[in-house]
Amino acid sequence: MAAALVVWGVIVFKINSGLGPKEVLKSEITQNQSFTPSIRVEVDSFSIQMVDRDPFLGTLYQPPKKIKKPVKKPPKPIAFIPISYSGFVQKNHSKTPVFVININTHQYIMKKGQTVDSVTLVKGNASEIVVRYKQHLKTIKRP
Repeated sequence: MAAALVVWGVIVFKINSGLGPKEVLKSEITQNQSFTPSIRVEVDSFSIQMVDRDPFLGTLYQPPKKIKKPVKKPPKPIAFIPISYSGFVQKNHSKTPVFVININTHQYIMKKGQTVDSVTLVKGNASEIVVRYKQHLKTIKRP
């Protein structure tokens, strides 16, 4: 019975202390100090050194060989034969025009893609034509 009384007393004390007002300790700290962090600047110095041996293959380092590129000579200007554009003719219901071209003082009637005296007609319109002679293109305007 005495033990039960002690147990009930502890339980009542715990409940009473849990419900009661708590005392709050207030402490005021005055901050009269000012904080200035010290700034330290350290220069990190390093140097890169040439590695003699490849760490993965175990072979010695060989500098890359310099490859000399061949110097391309500018293409020689090609001497075109005398070519002039006289005009074009087109039928009313046809979509392919026929061009009148003078090559070496001879007059020819040519369509697109046609070749005469190693001169190929590439394209053309009412004001100019484009011809290919020895793999070079030249635009010729109508006078």
